[in-house]
Amino acid sequence: MLPNIETTGPVHRSAAWIGCACGVVTFCCLLFTSPVTPMTWDEGDAIRRAERIQAWFAHLFSSSSESNTPAGHPFSRRKLWWGFPFTTQREGHPALYGIVIALGEAASPNVLDPLTRYRFGPILLFAVAVGSAAAKMTRHWGPQAGWAAATALILQPRLFAHAHYASFDGPLTAFWLLSWAAFPEKAFTRAAKPTLRDDIFPAIRWGALLGATMSCKFTGWLAPLPFLIWPVLQGNRRTWLLLCWGFLAALVTFFLCNPPLWVRPIVGMLMFFRFNLHRGQLPGLNIPTYFLGKMYDLYHPLPWYNTLFWTAVAVPLPILLFFVLGLATIGRRRMHHSVALLAAHWGILIIVRAIPGAPPHDGIRLFLPAFAFLALLAGLGVAMGPKMLTATSADQGPRSRSPADVAMNTDAKERAFPAARSQRRQLAGLVQVASWIALILCVIPIFCFAPQWLSYYNLLIGGLPGATKRGMEPTYYWDGLDRDVLLWLRIQCVPGEKVYFSAGSPDNLDLQHAWGWLAPEPASSPADARWYVIQHRPSAWNDIDKWLAYHGEPAFVKYAGQATWCPLVGRVWVVKVFPITEYWRASQSMAIENTR
Repeated sequence: MLPNIETTGPVHRSAAWIGCACGVVTFCCLLFTSPVTPMTWDEGDAIRRAERIQAWFAHLFSSSSESNTPAGHPFSRRKLWWGFPFTTQREGHPALYGIVIALGEAASPNVLDPLTRYRFGPILLFAVAVGSAAAKMTRHWGPQAGWAAATALILQPRLFAHAHYASFDGPLTAFWLLSWAAFPEKAFTRAAKPTLRDDIFPAIRWGALLGATMSCKFTGWLAPLPFLIWPVLQGNRRTWLLLCWGFLAALVTFFLCNPPLWVRPIVGMLMFFRFNLHRGQLPGLNIPTYFLGKMYDLYHPLPWYNTLFWTAVAVPLPILLFFVLGLATIGRRRMHHSVALLAAHWGILIIVRAIPGAPPHDGIRLFLPAFAFLALLAGLGVAMGPKMLTATSADQGPRSRSPADVAMNTDAKERAFPAARSQRRQLAGLVQVASWIALILCVIPIFCFAPQWLSYYNLLIGGLPGATKRGMEPTYYWDGLDRDVLLWLRIQCVPGEKVYFSAGSPDNLDLQHAWGWLAPEPASSPADARWYVIQHRPSAWNDIDKWLAYHGEPAFVKYAGQATWCPLVGRVWVVKVFPITEYWRASQSMAIENTR
Protein backbone atom coordinates (compact mmCIF):
# COMPACT_ATOMS: atom_id res chain seq x y z
CA MET A 1 0.00 0.00 0.00
CA LEU A 2 1.41 3.39 -0.96
CA PRO A 3 1.23 6.21 1.57
CA ASN A 4 -0.14 9.58 0.58
CA ILE A 5 1.91 11.72 2.96
CA GLU A 6 4.84 13.85 1.96
CA THR A 7 8.23 12.72 3.21
CA THR A 8 11.65 14.29 3.46
CA GLY A 9 15.19 13.43 2.49
CA PRO A 10 15.84 11.29 -0.60
CA VAL A 11 12.19 11.37 -1.69
CA HIS A 12 12.22 15.17 -1.88
CA ARG A 13 15.49 15.16 -3.82
CA SER A 14 14.15 12.54 -6.18
CA ALA A 15 10.94 14.54 -6.66
CA ALA A 16 12.93 17.68 -7.44
CA TRP A 17 15.03 16.17 -10.20
CA ILE A 18 12.12 14.17 -11.65
CA GLY A 19 10.07 17.37 -11.76
CA CYS A 20 12.90 19.28 -13.43
CA ALA A 21 13.48 16.51 -15.96
CA CYS A 22 9.78 16.28 -16.84
CA GLY A 23 9.53 20.04 -17.19
CA VAL A 24 12.59 20.27 -19.46
CA VAL A 25 11.44 17.39 -21.66
CA THR A 26 7.96 18.91 -21.96
CA PHE A 27 9.38 22.32 -22.84
CA CYS A 28 11.66 20.85 -25.51
CA CYS A 29 8.87 18.75 -27.03
CA LEU A 30 6.47 21.69 -27.24
CA LEU A 31 9.07 24.14 -28.52
CA PHE A 32 10.35 21.68 -31.13
CA THR A 33 6.86 20.91 -32.48
CA SER A 34 5.52 24.48 -32.34
CA PRO A 35 6.79 25.51 -35.82
CA VAL A 36 4.79 22.69 -37.45
CA THR A 37 1.70 23.26 -35.28
CA PRO A 38 -0.77 25.39 -37.29
CA MET A 39 -2.14 28.66 -36.00
CA THR A 40 -5.58 28.16 -34.45
CA TRP A 41 -8.67 30.33 -34.22
CA ASP A 42 -8.21 32.23 -30.95
CA GLU A 43 -4.47 32.81 -31.28
CA GLY A 44 -4.73 35.80 -33.59
CA ASP A 45 -7.11 37.62 -31.26
CA ALA A 46 -4.97 36.74 -28.23
CA ILE A 47 -1.84 38.03 -29.96
CA ARG A 48 -3.55 41.32 -30.85
CA ARG A 49 -4.53 41.76 -27.20
CA ALA A 50 -1.01 40.89 -26.07
CA GLU A 51 0.32 43.57 -28.39
CA ARG A 52 -1.91 46.09 -26.60
CA ILE A 53 -0.41 45.01 -23.27
CA GLN A 54 3.11 45.42 -24.64
CA ALA A 55 2.22 48.88 -25.95
CA TRP A 56 0.81 49.83 -22.51
CA PHE A 57 3.98 48.73 -20.73
CA ALA A 58 6.10 50.52 -23.35
CA HIS A 59 4.17 53.72 -22.66
CA LEU A 60 4.44 53.17 -18.90
CA PHE A 61 8.25 53.01 -19.00
CA SER A 62 8.72 55.55 -21.79
CA SER A 63 8.94 59.29 -21.36
CA SER A 64 7.51 59.99 -24.82
CA SER A 65 3.88 59.47 -25.78
CA GLU A 66 3.19 56.72 -28.32
CA SER A 67 1.28 57.88 -31.35
CA ASN A 68 -0.70 54.64 -31.68
CA THR A 69 -2.04 54.71 -28.12
CA PRO A 70 -4.79 56.93 -26.69
CA ALA A 71 -3.73 60.01 -24.80
CA GLY A 72 -3.69 60.06 -21.04
CA HIS A 73 -1.86 58.73 -18.00
CA PRO A 74 -1.07 54.96 -18.16
CA PHE A 75 -3.29 54.35 -15.11
CA SER A 76 -6.23 56.38 -16.35
CA ARG A 77 -9.44 54.51 -17.06
CA ARG A 78 -9.23 55.11 -20.79
CA LYS A 79 -5.62 53.97 -21.01
CA LEU A 80 -6.15 50.86 -18.88
CA TRP A 81 -9.18 49.79 -20.89
CA TRP A 82 -7.26 50.28 -24.13
CA GLY A 83 -4.11 48.50 -22.94
CA PHE A 84 -6.00 45.59 -21.37
CA PRO A 85 -9.05 44.71 -23.53
CA PHE A 86 -10.18 42.04 -21.09
CA THR A 87 -12.44 41.42 -18.08
CA THR A 88 -14.98 44.17 -18.68
CA GLN A 89 -14.93 44.16 -22.48
CA ARG A 90 -16.12 41.92 -25.29
CA GLU A 91 -16.68 38.37 -23.92
CA GLY A 92 -15.15 39.14 -20.51
CA HIS A 93 -12.05 36.92 -20.59
CA PRO A 94 -9.67 37.81 -17.71
CA ALA A 95 -6.30 39.32 -18.56
CA LEU A 96 -3.57 37.03 -17.23
CA TYR A 97 -3.29 34.79 -20.27
CA GLY A 98 -2.64 37.90 -22.38
CA ILE A 99 0.05 39.01 -19.91
CA VAL A 100 1.68 35.57 -20.14
CA ILE A 101 1.72 35.80 -23.94
CA ALA A 102 3.08 39.35 -23.91
CA LEU A 103 5.85 38.62 -21.39
CA GLY A 104 6.77 35.37 -23.13
CA GLU A 105 7.11 37.08 -26.51
CA ALA A 106 9.28 39.80 -24.99
CA ALA A 107 11.58 37.20 -23.38
CA SER A 108 11.72 34.74 -26.29
CA PRO A 109 14.83 34.35 -28.49
CA ASN A 110 14.77 36.16 -31.82
CA VAL A 111 15.73 32.96 -33.66
CA LEU A 112 12.22 31.57 -33.18
CA ASP A 113 9.50 32.09 -35.77
CA PRO A 114 6.94 34.85 -35.01
CA LEU A 115 4.15 32.54 -33.85
CA THR A 116 6.41 30.45 -31.61
CA ARG A 117 7.66 33.64 -29.97
CA TYR A 118 4.10 34.44 -28.92
CA ARG A 119 3.66 30.84 -27.82
CA PHE A 120 6.85 30.91 -25.75
CA GLY A 121 5.17 32.08 -22.52
CA PRO A 122 2.30 29.53 -22.56
CA ILE A 123 4.71 26.73 -23.51
CA LEU A 124 7.12 27.59 -20.69
CA LEU A 125 4.25 27.88 -18.21
CA PHE A 126 2.81 24.50 -19.22
CA ALA A 127 6.24 22.87 -18.90
CA VAL A 128 6.63 24.29 -15.39
CA ALA A 129 3.18 22.98 -14.51
CA VAL A 130 4.01 19.48 -15.78
CA GLY A 131 7.25 19.46 -13.80
CA SER A 132 5.53 20.68 -10.64
CA ALA A 133 2.75 18.11 -10.95
CA ALA A 134 5.27 15.31 -11.55
CA ALA A 135 7.24 16.40 -8.49
CA LYS A 136 4.19 16.32 -6.26
CA MET A 137 3.10 12.95 -7.62
CA THR A 138 6.58 11.65 -6.81
CA ARG A 139 6.50 13.02 -3.27
CA HIS A 140 3.12 11.45 -2.59
CA TRP A 141 3.18 8.18 -4.51
CA GLY A 142 6.69 7.55 -5.71
CA PRO A 143 8.82 8.04 -8.86
CA GLN A 144 6.68 5.71 -11.00
CA ALA A 145 3.64 7.91 -10.41
CA GLY A 146 5.61 11.07 -11.21
CA TRP A 147 7.08 9.81 -14.47
CA ALA A 148 3.81 8.22 -15.57
CA ALA A 149 1.73 11.33 -14.81
CA ALA A 150 4.05 13.54 -16.87
CA THR A 151 4.01 11.02 -19.72
CA ALA A 152 0.21 10.86 -19.70
CA LEU A 153 0.06 14.68 -19.74
CA ILE A 154 2.08 15.05 -22.94
CA LEU A 155 0.81 11.93 -24.77
CA GLN A 156 -2.84 13.00 -24.97
CA PRO A 157 -3.00 14.41 -28.51
CA ARG A 158 -5.66 17.07 -27.84
CA LEU A 159 -4.08 18.23 -24.59
CA PHE A 160 -0.65 18.23 -26.27
CA ALA A 161 -2.02 20.47 -29.01
CA HIS A 162 -3.58 23.02 -26.66
CA ALA A 163 -0.34 23.21 -24.65
CA HIS A 164 1.24 24.98 -27.64
CA TYR A 165 -1.29 27.69 -28.35
CA ALA A 166 -0.95 31.36 -27.54
CA SER A 167 -4.43 31.38 -26.09
CA PHE A 168 -6.24 30.94 -22.76
CA ASP A 169 -6.92 27.22 -22.38
CA GLY A 170 -3.27 26.17 -22.06
CA PRO A 171 -2.40 28.78 -19.39
CA LEU A 172 -5.67 28.02 -17.57
CA THR A 173 -4.78 24.32 -17.41
CA ALA A 174 -1.19 25.08 -16.38
CA PHE A 175 -2.14 27.39 -13.50
CA TRP A 176 -4.82 24.92 -12.38
CA LEU A 177 -2.17 22.20 -12.18
CA LEU A 178 0.17 24.56 -10.34
CA SER A 179 -2.52 25.44 -7.80
CA TRP A 180 -3.05 21.74 -7.10
CA ALA A 181 0.70 21.14 -6.88
CA ALA A 182 1.12 24.05 -4.44
CA PHE A 183 -1.77 23.01 -2.19
CA PRO A 184 -0.11 22.46 1.22
CA GLU A 185 -1.91 19.31 2.31
CA LYS A 186 0.57 18.82 5.16
CA ALA A 187 -0.21 22.28 6.58
CA PHE A 188 -3.94 21.67 6.19
CA THR A 189 -3.70 18.33 8.00
CA ARG A 190 -1.80 19.25 11.17
CA ALA A 191 -3.78 19.65 14.36
CA ALA A 192 -1.53 22.30 15.92
CA LYS A 193 -2.30 26.00 15.94
CA PRO A 194 -1.48 27.59 12.54
CA THR A 195 1.87 29.37 12.32
CA LEU A 196 2.86 32.09 9.89
CA ARG A 197 5.81 30.27 8.31
CA ASP A 198 4.60 26.69 8.18
CA ASP A 199 0.90 27.23 7.52
CA ILE A 200 -0.26 30.71 6.52
CA PHE A 201 2.51 31.52 4.01
CA PRO A 202 2.03 28.21 2.13
CA ALA A 203 -1.73 28.85 2.08
CA ILE A 204 -1.17 32.34 0.65
CA ARG A 205 1.22 30.97 -2.00
CA TRP A 206 -1.35 28.37 -2.99
CA GLY A 207 -4.07 31.06 -3.03
CA ALA A 208 -2.00 33.25 -5.36
CA LEU A 209 -1.76 30.41 -7.89
CA LEU A 210 -5.48 29.80 -7.47
CA GLY A 211 -6.09 33.47 -8.25
CA ALA A 212 -3.88 33.14 -11.32
CA THR A 213 -6.09 30.26 -12.47
CA MET A 214 -9.16 32.43 -12.01
CA SER A 215 -7.41 35.20 -13.98
CA CYS A 216 -6.96 33.17 -17.18
CA LYS A 217 -10.58 32.33 -17.94
CA PHE A 218 -13.94 32.38 -16.20
CA THR A 219 -13.75 28.57 -16.04
CA GLY A 220 -10.95 29.08 -13.53
CA TRP A 221 -13.50 30.33 -10.99
CA LEU A 222 -14.47 26.68 -10.57
CA ALA A 223 -10.94 25.80 -9.40
CA PRO A 224 -11.55 26.71 -5.70
CA LEU A 225 -14.50 24.31 -5.43
CA PRO A 226 -12.55 21.01 -5.34
CA PHE A 227 -10.38 22.31 -2.51
CA LEU A 228 -13.48 22.65 -0.33
CA ILE A 229 -13.53 18.88 -0.13
CA TRP A 230 -10.36 18.87 1.96
CA PRO A 231 -11.73 20.34 5.22
CA VAL A 232 -14.76 18.07 4.86
CA LEU A 233 -12.53 15.02 4.56
CA GLN A 234 -10.16 16.10 7.31
CA GLY A 235 -12.80 17.27 9.77
CA ASN A 236 -10.32 19.86 11.03
CA ARG A 237 -11.54 23.32 12.06
CA ARG A 238 -8.16 24.99 11.43
CA THR A 239 -8.38 23.93 7.79
CA TRP A 240 -11.22 26.40 7.19
CA LEU A 241 -9.04 29.22 8.51
CA LEU A 242 -6.23 28.36 6.11
CA LEU A 243 -8.70 28.08 3.25
CA CYS A 244 -9.90 31.60 4.04
CA TRP A 245 -6.31 32.86 3.81
CA GLY A 246 -5.89 31.11 0.48
CA PHE A 247 -9.17 32.35 -0.98
CA LEU A 248 -8.39 35.91 0.15
CA ALA A 249 -5.03 35.70 -1.62
CA ALA A 250 -6.81 34.38 -4.72
CA LEU A 251 -9.18 37.36 -4.84
CA VAL A 252 -6.32 39.82 -4.36
CA THR A 253 -4.36 38.12 -7.15
CA PHE A 254 -7.36 38.26 -9.47
CA PHE A 255 -7.74 41.98 -8.81
CA LEU A 256 -4.04 42.66 -9.41
CA CYS A 257 -3.98 40.63 -12.65
CA ASN A 258 -6.96 42.48 -14.16
CA PRO A 259 -6.10 46.19 -14.51
CA PRO A 260 -9.57 47.14 -15.90
CA LEU A 261 -10.85 46.53 -12.36
CA TRP A 262 -8.45 49.02 -10.81
CA VAL A 263 -10.51 52.08 -11.68
CA ARG A 264 -14.06 50.78 -11.02
CA PRO A 265 -13.79 47.52 -9.02
CA ILE A 266 -17.45 46.90 -8.15
CA VAL A 267 -18.89 47.92 -11.51
CA GLY A 268 -16.10 46.04 -13.24
CA MET A 269 -16.81 42.81 -11.36
CA LEU A 270 -20.51 43.08 -12.16
CA MET A 271 -19.67 43.52 -15.84
CA PHE A 272 -17.27 40.58 -15.68
CA PHE A 273 -19.91 38.22 -14.31
CA ARG A 274 -22.56 39.54 -16.70
CA PHE A 275 -20.39 38.90 -19.76
CA ASN A 276 -19.49 35.39 -18.64
CA LEU A 277 -22.86 34.25 -17.33
CA HIS A 278 -25.04 35.66 -20.12
CA ARG A 279 -23.14 34.69 -23.26
CA GLY A 280 -26.35 34.08 -25.19
CA GLN A 281 -27.16 37.79 -24.97
CA LEU A 282 -23.84 38.82 -26.52
CA PRO A 283 -23.52 38.90 -30.33
CA GLY A 284 -21.47 36.13 -31.88
CA LEU A 285 -21.00 34.10 -28.70
CA ASN A 286 -23.80 31.54 -29.14
CA ILE A 287 -21.50 29.17 -31.00
CA PRO A 288 -23.11 25.92 -32.19
CA THR A 289 -21.55 22.48 -32.29
CA TYR A 290 -22.18 19.24 -34.17
CA PHE A 291 -22.46 16.30 -31.79
CA LEU A 292 -23.47 12.78 -32.83
CA GLY A 293 -25.22 14.05 -35.94
CA LYS A 294 -27.23 16.88 -34.32
CA MET A 295 -26.70 20.62 -33.86
CA TYR A 296 -26.57 22.11 -30.35
CA ASP A 297 -26.10 25.60 -28.95
CA LEU A 298 -26.80 27.58 -25.76
CA TYR A 299 -30.55 27.27 -26.27
CA HIS A 300 -30.38 23.61 -27.28
CA PRO A 301 -27.98 22.10 -24.73
CA LEU A 302 -25.89 19.02 -25.26
CA PRO A 303 -27.01 15.71 -23.73
CA TRP A 304 -26.07 15.32 -20.08
CA TYR A 305 -23.58 12.57 -20.91
CA ASN A 306 -21.55 14.64 -23.39
CA THR A 307 -18.54 15.09 -21.08
CA LEU A 308 -18.35 11.40 -20.25
CA PHE A 309 -18.68 10.60 -23.95
CA TRP A 310 -15.87 13.00 -24.84
CA THR A 311 -13.70 11.49 -22.11
CA ALA A 312 -14.32 8.02 -23.52
CA VAL A 313 -13.47 8.89 -27.15
CA ALA A 314 -10.84 11.67 -26.92
CA VAL A 315 -8.25 9.97 -24.69
CA PRO A 316 -5.87 7.18 -25.80
CA LEU A 317 -7.14 3.85 -24.48
CA PRO A 318 -4.11 2.96 -22.30
CA ILE A 319 -4.32 6.31 -20.52
CA LEU A 320 -8.07 5.85 -20.14
CA LEU A 321 -7.54 2.42 -18.59
CA PHE A 322 -4.92 3.68 -16.15
CA PHE A 323 -7.22 6.57 -15.26
CA VAL A 324 -9.89 4.07 -14.18
CA LEU A 325 -7.28 2.22 -12.12
CA GLY A 326 -6.25 5.50 -10.54
CA LEU A 327 -9.82 6.29 -9.61
CA ALA A 328 -10.11 2.85 -8.05
CA THR A 329 -7.40 3.73 -5.53
CA ILE A 330 -9.80 6.14 -3.87
CA GLY A 331 -11.04 3.21 -1.81
CA ARG A 332 -7.61 2.31 -0.45
CA ARG A 333 -6.88 3.24 3.13
CA ARG A 334 -4.40 6.13 3.69
CA MET A 335 -4.85 7.24 0.07
CA HIS A 336 -8.48 8.19 -0.32
CA HIS A 337 -8.18 11.85 0.79
CA SER A 338 -5.52 12.85 -1.74
CA VAL A 339 -7.04 10.77 -4.52
CA ALA A 340 -10.46 12.23 -3.74
CA LEU A 341 -8.97 15.72 -4.16
CA LEU A 342 -7.54 14.74 -7.55
CA ALA A 343 -10.83 13.18 -8.59
CA ALA A 344 -12.71 16.31 -7.52
CA HIS A 345 -10.55 18.45 -9.82
CA TRP A 346 -11.36 16.11 -12.69
CA GLY A 347 -15.04 15.79 -11.85
CA ILE A 348 -15.97 19.44 -11.31
CA LEU A 349 -15.63 20.33 -15.00
CA ILE A 350 -17.20 17.05 -16.11
CA ILE A 351 -20.28 17.98 -14.09
CA VAL A 352 -20.45 21.69 -14.92
CA ARG A 353 -20.04 21.20 -18.67
CA ALA A 354 -23.01 18.79 -18.56
CA ILE A 355 -25.32 21.44 -17.05
CA PRO A 356 -27.75 23.02 -19.57
CA GLY A 357 -26.62 26.51 -20.50
CA ALA A 358 -22.91 25.71 -20.51
CA PRO A 359 -21.21 26.66 -23.81
CA PRO A 360 -21.27 23.52 -25.97
CA HIS A 361 -18.71 24.18 -28.70
CA ASP A 362 -15.16 23.06 -29.51
CA GLY A 363 -15.01 19.51 -28.25
CA ILE A 364 -12.97 19.10 -25.06
CA ARG A 365 -11.48 22.59 -25.16
CA LEU A 366 -13.95 24.15 -22.74
CA PHE A 367 -13.20 21.59 -20.04
CA LEU A 368 -9.54 20.97 -20.91
CA PRO A 369 -8.18 21.02 -17.31
CA ALA A 370 -10.22 17.89 -16.56
CA PHE A 371 -7.98 15.98 -18.97
CA ALA A 372 -4.86 17.19 -17.19
CA PHE A 373 -6.12 15.75 -13.90
CA LEU A 374 -7.22 12.62 -15.75
CA ALA A 375 -3.54 12.25 -16.70
CA LEU A 376 -2.46 12.55 -13.05
CA LEU A 377 -4.94 9.86 -12.04
CA ALA A 378 -3.63 7.73 -14.91
CA GLY A 379 -0.11 8.17 -13.55
CA LEU A 380 -1.34 6.94 -10.20
CA GLY A 381 -2.95 3.97 -11.95
CA VAL A 382 0.35 3.04 -13.62
CA ALA A 383 2.14 3.18 -10.27
CA MET A 384 -0.54 1.30 -8.35
CA GLY A 385 -1.49 -1.38 -10.90
CA PRO A 386 1.15 -3.96 -9.96
CA LYS A 387 0.67 -3.30 -6.22
CA MET A 388 -3.08 -3.72 -6.53
CA LEU A 389 -2.54 -6.97 -8.39
CA THR A 390 -0.14 -8.21 -5.69
CA ALA A 391 -2.57 -7.20 -2.93
CA THR A 392 -5.40 -8.98 -4.73
CA SER A 393 -3.35 -12.15 -4.98
CA ALA A 394 -2.36 -11.98 -1.33
CA ASP A 395 -5.80 -11.12 -0.01
CA GLN A 396 -7.68 -14.06 -1.52
CA GLY A 397 -9.83 -15.81 1.07
CA PRO A 398 -12.94 -15.20 3.16
CA ARG A 399 -14.20 -11.62 2.75
CA SER A 400 -15.19 -11.39 6.40
CA ARG A 401 -11.59 -11.14 7.59
CA SER A 402 -10.36 -7.86 8.97
CA PRO A 403 -7.43 -6.01 7.34
CA ALA A 404 -5.23 -6.96 10.28
CA ASP A 405 -6.07 -10.64 9.83
CA VAL A 406 -5.36 -10.38 6.10
CA ALA A 407 -2.00 -8.73 6.76
CA MET A 408 -1.00 -11.35 9.36
CA ASN A 409 -2.07 -14.16 7.05
CA THR A 410 -0.17 -12.64 4.13
CA ASP A 411 3.01 -12.26 6.19
CA ALA A 412 2.69 -15.86 7.35
CA LYS A 413 2.27 -17.07 3.78
CA GLU A 414 5.27 -15.09 2.61
CA ARG A 415 7.45 -16.55 5.38
CA ALA A 416 6.19 -20.06 4.74
CA PHE A 417 6.16 -19.87 0.95
CA PRO A 418 9.00 -17.65 -0.31
CA ALA A 419 8.49 -19.03 -3.82
CA ALA A 420 4.93 -17.64 -3.88
CA ARG A 421 6.21 -14.24 -2.80
CA SER A 422 8.83 -14.32 -5.56
CA GLN A 423 6.19 -15.22 -8.13
CA ARG A 424 3.99 -12.32 -7.04
CA ARG A 425 6.91 -9.95 -7.34
CA GLN A 426 7.76 -11.26 -10.79
CA LEU A 427 4.13 -10.91 -11.84
CA ALA A 428 4.04 -7.35 -10.48
CA GLY A 429 7.23 -6.56 -12.39
CA LEU A 430 5.79 -7.91 -15.62
CA VAL A 431 2.62 -5.90 -15.13
CA GLN A 432 4.71 -2.77 -14.50
CA VAL A 433 6.70 -3.31 -17.70
CA ALA A 434 3.51 -3.98 -19.69
CA SER A 435 1.93 -0.84 -18.24
CA TRP A 436 4.84 1.31 -19.35
CA ILE A 437 4.88 -0.23 -22.82
CA ALA A 438 1.16 0.48 -23.19
CA LEU A 439 1.64 4.04 -21.97
CA ILE A 440 4.59 4.77 -24.25
CA LEU A 441 2.69 3.36 -27.24
CA CYS A 442 0.45 6.42 -26.92
CA VAL A 443 3.16 8.25 -28.84
CA ILE A 444 1.81 6.56 -32.00
CA PRO A 445 -1.32 8.77 -32.26
CA ILE A 446 0.89 11.80 -31.56
CA PHE A 447 2.86 10.89 -34.68
CA CYS A 448 -0.09 9.75 -36.79
CA PHE A 449 -2.30 12.81 -36.21
CA ALA A 450 0.46 15.44 -36.37
CA PRO A 451 -0.13 18.32 -36.68
CA GLN A 452 -3.94 17.92 -36.53
CA TRP A 453 -3.92 16.60 -32.96
CA LEU A 454 -7.30 18.22 -32.30
CA SER A 455 -8.83 15.69 -34.71
CA TYR A 456 -7.86 12.75 -32.51
CA TYR A 457 -10.43 10.08 -31.64
CA ASN A 458 -9.59 6.71 -30.12
CA LEU A 459 -10.50 3.14 -31.05
CA LEU A 460 -13.71 3.12 -29.02
CA ILE A 461 -15.37 5.21 -31.73
CA GLY A 462 -13.29 3.88 -34.61
CA GLY A 463 -10.76 6.71 -34.75
CA LEU A 464 -11.35 9.80 -36.86
CA PRO A 465 -13.19 7.92 -39.65
CA GLY A 466 -15.57 6.32 -37.16
CA ALA A 467 -16.19 9.60 -35.35
CA THR A 468 -16.93 11.41 -38.62
CA LYS A 469 -19.33 8.66 -39.67
CA ARG A 470 -21.17 8.96 -36.33
CA GLY A 471 -21.65 12.71 -36.66
CA MET A 472 -18.72 14.22 -34.76
CA GLU A 473 -16.79 17.25 -36.01
CA PRO A 474 -13.47 16.26 -37.59
CA THR A 475 -11.99 19.68 -36.88
CA TYR A 476 -13.05 23.01 -35.39
CA TYR A 477 -10.08 25.34 -34.81
CA TRP A 478 -8.61 25.88 -38.32
CA ASP A 479 -5.61 23.69 -37.49
CA GLY A 480 -6.08 22.15 -40.94
CA LEU A 481 -4.57 25.33 -42.41
CA ASP A 482 -1.05 23.97 -42.08
CA ARG A 483 2.11 24.21 -44.15
CA ASP A 484 0.74 21.95 -46.89
CA VAL A 485 -2.23 24.23 -47.56
CA LEU A 486 -0.20 27.43 -47.29
CA LEU A 487 2.43 26.06 -49.69
CA TRP A 488 -0.23 25.02 -52.22
CA LEU A 489 -1.81 28.50 -52.10
CA ARG A 490 1.61 30.12 -52.54
CA ILE A 491 2.26 28.05 -55.65
CA GLN A 492 -1.20 28.46 -57.18
CA CYS A 493 -1.74 32.18 -56.61
CA VAL A 494 -0.17 34.83 -58.79
CA PRO A 495 0.49 38.31 -57.34
CA GLY A 496 -2.75 40.21 -56.81
CA GLU A 497 -4.98 37.16 -56.40
CA LYS A 498 -6.84 36.76 -53.11
CA VAL A 499 -8.27 33.87 -51.09
CA TYR A 500 -11.53 33.83 -49.16
CA PHE A 501 -11.75 31.70 -46.02
CA SER A 502 -15.29 30.84 -44.97
CA ALA A 503 -15.71 31.35 -41.20
CA GLY A 504 -12.02 32.14 -40.91
CA SER A 505 -10.35 34.24 -38.23
CA PRO A 506 -9.50 37.71 -39.65
CA ASP A 507 -6.72 38.27 -37.09
CA ASN A 508 -5.11 34.92 -37.88
CA LEU A 509 -5.22 35.53 -41.61
CA ASP A 510 -3.86 39.08 -41.35
CA LEU A 511 -0.99 38.00 -39.11
CA GLN A 512 -0.03 35.04 -41.32
CA HIS A 513 -0.12 37.29 -44.37
CA ALA A 514 2.05 39.88 -42.60
CA TRP A 515 4.55 37.16 -41.59
CA GLY A 516 4.72 35.95 -45.20
CA TRP A 517 3.19 32.55 -44.47
CA LEU A 518 -0.04 33.22 -46.35
CA ALA A 519 1.24 34.57 -49.65
CA PRO A 520 -2.07 35.72 -51.21
CA GLU A 521 -3.99 38.45 -49.44
CA PRO A 522 -7.14 37.34 -47.59
CA ALA A 523 -10.26 38.51 -49.40
CA SER A 524 -13.06 40.29 -47.56
CA SER A 525 -15.73 38.72 -49.79
CA PRO A 526 -15.92 35.84 -52.28
CA ALA A 527 -16.41 38.34 -55.11
CA ASP A 528 -12.78 39.46 -54.72
CA ALA A 529 -11.27 35.97 -54.41
CA ARG A 530 -9.64 33.46 -56.71
CA TRP A 531 -10.02 30.58 -54.25
CA TYR A 532 -12.63 29.66 -51.64
CA VAL A 533 -11.53 27.68 -48.55
CA ILE A 534 -13.65 25.79 -45.99
CA GLN A 535 -12.78 23.59 -43.02
CA HIS A 536 -14.56 20.37 -42.09
CA ARG A 537 -16.67 21.86 -39.31
CA PRO A 538 -20.36 21.33 -40.12
CA SER A 539 -21.54 23.65 -37.33
CA ALA A 540 -19.83 26.60 -39.06
CA TRP A 541 -21.08 25.92 -42.59
CA ASN A 542 -23.55 28.09 -44.41
CA ASP A 543 -25.72 26.58 -47.14
CA ILE A 544 -23.10 27.15 -49.83
CA ASP A 545 -20.35 25.59 -47.71
CA LYS A 546 -22.52 22.53 -47.11
CA TRP A 547 -23.20 22.16 -50.83
CA LEU A 548 -19.50 22.50 -51.62
CA ALA A 549 -18.54 19.98 -48.93
CA TYR A 550 -20.74 17.27 -50.43
CA HIS A 551 -21.04 18.18 -54.14
CA GLY A 552 -18.20 20.57 -55.00
CA GLU A 553 -15.04 19.66 -56.90
CA PRO A 554 -12.07 20.91 -54.86
CA ALA A 555 -8.75 21.84 -56.38
CA PHE A 556 -6.93 20.77 -53.23
CA VAL A 557 -7.86 18.60 -50.24
CA LYS A 558 -5.98 18.51 -46.96
CA TYR A 559 -6.40 15.27 -45.01
CA ALA A 560 -5.79 15.04 -41.28
CA GLY A 561 -2.47 13.79 -39.99
CA GLN A 562 0.71 12.61 -41.57
CA ALA A 563 0.15 8.86 -41.70
CA THR A 564 -2.92 7.91 -43.69
CA TRP A 565 -1.96 4.24 -43.26
CA CYS A 566 -2.95 4.51 -39.60
CA PRO A 567 -6.53 3.24 -39.13
CA LEU A 568 -7.15 5.84 -36.44
CA VAL A 569 -6.56 8.63 -38.98
CA GLY A 570 -7.81 7.23 -42.28
CA ARG A 571 -8.48 9.69 -45.09
CA VAL A 572 -10.72 12.33 -43.55
CA TRP A 573 -10.43 15.81 -44.96
CA VAL A 574 -10.06 18.86 -42.74
CA VAL A 575 -9.68 21.62 -45.37
CA LYS A 576 -10.84 21.94 -48.97
CA VAL A 577 -9.81 24.62 -51.45
CA PHE A 578 -12.25 25.35 -54.28
CA PRO A 579 -11.88 27.51 -57.38
CA ILE A 580 -14.18 30.48 -57.08
CA THR A 581 -16.11 29.10 -60.04
CA GLU A 582 -17.26 26.27 -57.75
CA TYR A 583 -18.58 28.86 -55.32
CA TRP A 584 -20.65 30.49 -58.05
CA ARG A 585 -21.85 27.06 -59.22
CA ALA A 586 -22.95 26.31 -55.67
CA SER A 587 -24.73 29.67 -55.44
CA GLN A 588 -26.56 28.99 -58.69
CA SER A 589 -27.59 25.50 -57.55
CA MET A 590 -28.87 26.86 -54.26
CA ALA A 591 -30.87 29.55 -56.07
CA ILE A 592 -32.47 26.95 -58.33
CA GLU A 593 -33.37 24.75 -55.37
CA ASN A 594 -34.94 27.69 -53.55
CA THR A 595 -37.20 28.50 -56.51
CA ARG A 596 -38.63 24.99 -56.66
